[in-house]
Amino acid sequence: MLNNMEEILEFQICGFHQYVLTEPIHLEYVSENLCKMLGLKKDELLNCGKDLYLMLVHPADREKYLEFIQVLKEKEQTLTSEYRMMKKDGSVIYVRDMFTTKKNEQGVLIGTSVLTDITDIKNENKNLQFLNETIPFGFLRYTCEKQPKITYINQKMIEMLRVPEVDAAEMD
Repeated sequence: MLNNMEEILEFQICGFHQYVLTEPIHLEYVSENLCKMLGLKKDELLNCGKDLYLMLVHPADREKYLEFIQVLKEKEQTLTSEYRMMKKDGSVIYVRDMFTTKKNEQGVLIGTSVLTDITDIKNENKNLQFLNETIPFGFLRYTCEKQPKITYINQKMIEMLRVPEVDAAEMD
């Protein structure tokens, strides 16, 4: 057993937080890492009576986020979603949320979440989209991992590679 588990949760796991998924849905635990990511203090996120985290989700993404939470409430599972959040200073960040639900000893459905700030990736892809609209070349962007993943491919490259038409989810 790790002696420094609290330190790991607080500072080393990106945006770690824990939800109680029974009404009223609310945050039960927030890490220092999440607070730093959003520019908030713990007491600005924790409230047993309401979901203060929801108020930080970008207004245009709240419906998508609420649908994500509804699916998570159905059973024990792990799902991922991407959405925007509003920081305390008013700036917007893009996050990838990996959310796992599990019942505790009392039978209450608890959700643990890890947020990753993907703003840089989203902004780079916007710049690539601009290039796509201004130059007639095929290009793609991919990760340099053991199993590389394409993070952006323009229509010209799809045409050049003769990739059959598929849904965005199937493109991976």
